[in-house]
Amino acid sequence: MQFFSLYTILAFVSGASLAIQIGMNASLSKGLQNPMIAALSSFLIGTIALVLYILTSKQTIPSTHSLQQLPWWVWMGGLLGALYVTLTIVAAPKIGAAQLVAFVVTGQMLASLILDHYGLVGFEVNTLNAWRVLGAIFLIIGVILIRKF
Repeated sequence: MQFFSLYTILAFVSGASLAIQIGMNASLSKGLQNPMIAALSSFLIGTIALVLYILTSKQTIPSTHSLQQLPWWVWMGGLLGALYVTLTIVAAPKIGAAQLVAFVVTGQMLASLILDHYGLVGFEVNTLNAWRVLGAIFLIIGVILIRKF
């Protein structure tokens, strides 16, 4: 797999967008004086944008039968998204963007290593090895440096 591809660029832009979104949501929370209303507002605006995209791009709507065939846990992604947005809204003003993103990325990396190793929630098995562990260690060292300085 090549290091730079359309998908790695999309992942990079996605990560940069998250850092910006965290700041915007924290500012919204401060202005509204309520992190839950800020999180709801964020999801509402995102929902409206997705509905408009689906309607204007003539997306195929899945059948009831295909929806019923899905495992129950696939629907929990939205719940985890709400948890993520709300927790970052609360934490961002207290620890700042760099520390927040460093801890978010560390949590994502450690969870991702476990998900890959065991092939959980739809991922293919990608066995943990020394190189992947070393990469995670370097990431944790980076978090320590960001936190300390």
